[in-house]
Amino acid sequence: LLFPEGTFSAEIGVRPFKLGAFRLAAETGVPVVPVAIRGSRQALRDGTWLPRRVPIEVEVLEPIAPEGREIADIVRLRDRAAAAIAARVDEPRLHAVDISIPGAPR
Repeated sequence: LLFPEGTFSAEIGVRPFKLGAFRLAAETGVPVVPVAIRGSRQALRDGTWLPRRVPIEVEVLEPIAPEGREIADIVRLRDRAAAAIAARVDEPRLHAVDISIPGAPR
């Protein structure tokens, strides 16, 4: 189980996904299985370590097969997974400018 956002925030919205998990899926040909988690923001607020008792819903979504190994394929796989999750958690996708160099280690 990988969390491609790489962080947790109380800010509402699906944060930009890092490419590592999607690169691994593309290189191995293994489908990505997105998982939507609802309620975690209410359970664990920014800056706290003890979760509050609230209902948490976990929904396993349809697998998404990688369609190639090129950087454009990896980005497309990431974007499809992020869009699927954002739609199920009913939160907007937060966008950031990606200034990484394709092929550079992360």
